[in-house]
Formats: sequence, structure tokens, C-alpha cells
Amino acid sequence: MEGYCNLKIIQVEVTPNPRACKFYVDSEILKEGAFEIRKTKKSGVIFLDELLSLEWVDSIYVGNHFFTVLKNVDTDWQEFIPIIKEYAADYFSVSDWNLLTPNCQNASNWGFISEFFARFILPATEKDGGGIFLQGYDSKAGVVEIKISGACRGCPYTRETLLKGILRPLHAQDIGIKILREVE
Repeated sequence: MEGYCNLKIIQVEVTPNPRACKFYVDSEILKEGAFEIRKTKKSGVIFLDELLSLEWVDSIYVGNHFFTVLKNVDTDWQEFIPIIKEYAADYFSVSDWNLLTPNCQNASNWGFISEFFARFILPATEKDGGGIFLQGYDSKAGVVEIKISGACRGCPYTRETLLKGILRPLHAQDIGIKILREVE
């Protein structure tokens, strides 16, 4: 492990997605980027792997000063928040991550699109405990590939965000974008 920190949860916030709860911490978790780990994978981070081993945890999204837990049950969060706080109080360590690795077939307009995601989309979605990341761009096909993570995955407002907040502004730039495609 490259990094180690003892985190203290300073604020808990229920997100627009009823399955997601965002936990703000008092220390920087990641220097840059963000990542999501799902139940089917191991992160190598004891805290995350222990949380993922809980039956009701579906995935965990980690940002700069927060992490978001997505649950797979409709039970109220009040039952689960103390458990997560206890795990965080005991131990937490992370390695540096950089999720944005472009998969471009043509670099023209990549700079504009990646700047658009970095300045507008990621900050807006992280505010609600998730992220919509640019993963690739194929200018010939007019396809922008995205990854939906954290509270955004499964949120009832994600489709509206994709259409009104991403696709419509990109269409307005007249750079040939036709489709948003989700990738894993």
C-alpha cells in the first residue's frame, strides 16, 4: 500500500438515489480521480473489502474526500450508517488511483469533451455521491463512452442527467456526437 490514513467521518448525506449514502471524511482519500469497486471484485483495501463482504452492500464509490456506499436492499439507511461508521473508525487505507485512461480512436475533440466532463459533469455528479466518467470517444461513429459509478448507478435521475446534462450540451457543440454508450 502506498498510502495510509485514519479517517473520521464528518458528515453523512443521503443522496437522490435512495440506495446510496455518501460519507464525507476529514482527510484526503485520493489525490486525484475516483473509482468504484463492486461486490464481485476485491480492492485490496481492507476497509473496502470488509464493507463489500456485508450482504447488503452492492458497491462502493470513492472520491477525493468522500465515499459512497450503494446497498442492494430497500431498508432505511439508519440501520446501516452506524455499521459503516464503526468500520471507518477502525481502519482505512488506500492506494493512489487514476481512473481516467482514455480509449480514443480519434483525438480530435477529445480535449473539449474531457474538459467538459472534468469541469461540469464530474463535480456535479460527485456532489450527489457518484460519478459519470468519460472513458472513450470514437469521432467516426459519434460515440462517447461513459462509466456510471457510485450513487449515479441506478439513480432514477441518471437518464435525465445523461440526456439533458451531457448529450444535449455536446450536441449543441456540433462536433458529431450522436450516442452516449455505457461501458464497464
